[in-house]
Amino acid sequence: MKKTALILWLVIACQFSFSQSCLPDGIEFYLQAQIDSFQVNYPGCKEIEGDVSIGTTSEITNLYGLSVLTSIGGNLKIVNNNALVDLTGLEGLNSIGEDLEIINNTVLTSLSGLDNLDSIGGDLNIRYNLSLEDVTGLQNLEASSIIDLSIIDNPCLTDCNAQSLCDYLSGPNGIVTIYNNGAGCSNPPDIAKSCSMQMPCLPFGSYYFTTQAEIDSFSVDYPGCSQLNSFVHISGNDINNLSGLGGITCIDGTLSVSDNLALFDLEGLDNLDSITEHLFVSHNDLLNSLAGLESLSHIGGSLVVCFNTALSSLDGLEGLDTVSGNVEICDNENLASVNGLNTIAAIKCHLLIENNPGLENLDGLENLNSVNLRLLVGGNGSLNDITGLGNLAYLGDELWIGYNNNLQDLIGLERLESIGGNLAVKDNNSLTNLSGLNSITSIGGYLEIGDNDALESLQALHNLSSIDGAMMIYMNDGLASLDGLDNIHAGTITDLLIDKNSLLSTCEVNSVCDYLSNPDGPATIENNAAGCDSREEVLEACEVGVGQLDSWTVGQLDISVRPNPSNRIFNFQFSIFNFQPVTLKIFNIQGLEVETLLDEVMPSGEYTIQFDASAREPGIYFYLLVTGGKTESGKLVIY
Repeated sequence: MKKTALILWLVIACQFSFSQSCLPDGIEFYLQAQIDSFQVNYPGCKEIEGDVSIGTTSEITNLYGLSVLTSIGGNLKIVNNNALVDLTGLEGLNSIGEDLEIINNTVLTSLSGLDNLDSIGGDLNIRYNLSLEDVTGLQNLEASSIIDLSIIDNPCLTDCNAQSLCDYLSGPNGIVTIYNNGAGCSNPPDIAKSCSMQMPCLPFGSYYFTTQAEIDSFSVDYPGCSQLNSFVHISGNDINNLSGLGGITCIDGTLSVSDNLALFDLEGLDNLDSITEHLFVSHNDLLNSLAGLESLSHIGGSLVVCFNTALSSLDGLEGLDTVSGNVEICDNENLASVNGLNTIAAIKCHLLIENNPGLENLDGLENLNSVNLRLLVGGNGSLNDITGLGNLAYLGDELWIGYNNNLQDLIGLERLESIGGNLAVKDNNSLTNLSGLNSITSIGGYLEIGDNDALESLQALHNLSSIDGAMMIYMNDGLASLDGLDNIHAGTITDLLIDKNSLLSTCEVNSVCDYLSNPDGPATIENNAAGCDSREEVLEACEVGVGQLDSWTVGQLDISVRPNPSNRIFNFQFSIFNFQPVTLKIFNIQGLEVETLLDEVMPSGEYTIQFDASAREPGIYFYLLVTGGKTESGKLVIY
């Protein structure tokens, strides 16, 4: 009797130990042999703690070896199986702790095998299963355990009448995304009809309209729904009008109108007042107007209007006064005007007007006062006038103007006094000058003027006193002088590039001379005209062009300083003709005296006085020689 009790206890203990949870880090099955040997390799393993992944192969044909599983603590992913027809083998599975994903299983026709699954703790995703015909197998799943529901691109899926889905759609717990399935499962109202129920407004969205019929039946399918949540996507080959959406007043999320081949305008959205996130209007081949959006006053995110071949203007946006994200107007081949943006005074992020080959001006932006981040105007081949930006007074980040082949000047930017980031003017083939930038005093990044074939003058930058980065002047074939850059403080330049300006011979402006005196600053000067074809040529021109300090010069003396520039010894050579007092002093760039080389009465003769600058900081210094009532001054460059 005792022996029998002992054996029974050992059996129970053994069974208990073998039925414990296992695999806390989960397991991946990508071979049929792994499925078949699971019970041998993991004896007693019925409750997997981590994720289970089945797929990414054509090896797996059945799941029979997993028949002992009762629960999965993490996600169950059945993905990319090319030979799996059904899910037989999972009949023992009761619960999944997180998401259930059944994705891209090309020959899967049924979900049979999940019949005893009663709960998941996350999202249900059924996507891209080309042969799936029904959702039989999910009928016992508790709807309240599903968070988000996605059923997408299952072209043969026509039967979604599972009680779990019917119950879920009657009161969704999360985001519903259902489209591009077979008739009967094509969208939430389609499934609701098979469930003999009325769809409520989706509390968390989202809405996909892929046919004209879905647009037309919206008010019937979703009676009384005027505020739509999350994502609203309108995209269909046969959609030609939006009149069925006339009851919508607010979209608490994003509206995307894209890839519609037959849509001419947005009439039907006439009552839409606000979009809390983004508005995307893109790739609508026949769309020639944004008419229908006249009531729209607020966009909480970005406005993106791109790749609309027939669009000629932005008329329809006249009521829009607030855009809290970017404004992007790009790649609209026939866009001739940005009229429609007239009421926008501030853009909270970027303004990008790019690759609109028919755009001739920026009229329509006259009320724009500030752009918090970047302003990019590029690739607009017909653009010849940016005076529409005439009220722009604040730019928080970069100004980038490039590839506008018809633009001759930058008139329209006169109110800008500073630029928060970089200033880049590049590849504008007709640009002759930078008029319009005359008020700019500071740039918060680099200065780049490059590849503007007709550019002749930088004089408009004469008020610019500081940058915070590199100064790059290159490939401007018509530029002969750097006049206009004189007042930039050399200490604000971190790098210097003057390259491939074929006519450029005058580079000895103060900013360049002062910068070149500092050996810590990298500088590339080459491939320009004589006088500006190397660092040495420019330094020599800086020395010759020093001139005199007007406040000290009352006469002239014959004095020479060699070498200059130098990193150590300067030799001052001069002559005096009478017995008289002589002073020779050195001053820094601020005008403060740093050393007295001579201060005594000297007889007539020729003199050479040395100045040892090896202990001095690199930079620009000045000398002042006074004798016989005459003075001579000049610049010293210590490197």
